[in-house]
Formats: sequence, C-alpha cells, structure tokens
Amino acid sequence: MHESMIAFSKGFGYLVPPMKASAPNQRTEIETRAALDPGTAKKLVDKHIEVVIESGAGVGAGHLDQDYIDAGASITDAAG
Repeated sequence: MHESMIAFSKGFGYLVPPMKASAPNQRTEIETRAALDPGTAKKLVDKHIEVVIESGAGVGAGHLDQDYIDAGASITDAAG
C-alpha cells in the first residue's frame, strides 16, 4: 500500500486504515452552509485523509469546486 494511503498514529506505534471524508451538496435552496470548507479540507488532506466533495457543495457558502481541488480534495457527481 502506498505510504500516502496509510496514516501512522503518532505516539501509539500502530497503523490505522485509510480514512475518507465526504461532503454532500445541500438539497434545499435555503441552506447556504457547506459541510466542509476548503481550509478544513486541506487540513484533512495534509493528514492523509482522502477528501471527496460533491460538485457544487460549497457554492452556497461562496466556495467553488476549484477551491476544493486546490486544497487537494476530489470532486464527484455524488457524495459518498
């Protein structure tokens, strides 16, 4: 397994399985919050956590898909 897919649990001396975080697009027009902002996505990516964002998930909060891509996240057509 590639080293970026394994996170070493600092101080505990064991390997943990790869982790994945995803953020869905909001389904109501009145909801403007994003489940995950690009800054937090970058922090997760820096900790070797795969981040997948549903396309348009941050638009209501002013975050473009490209903002998430720049943070190291992947964009998908559906969350999950």
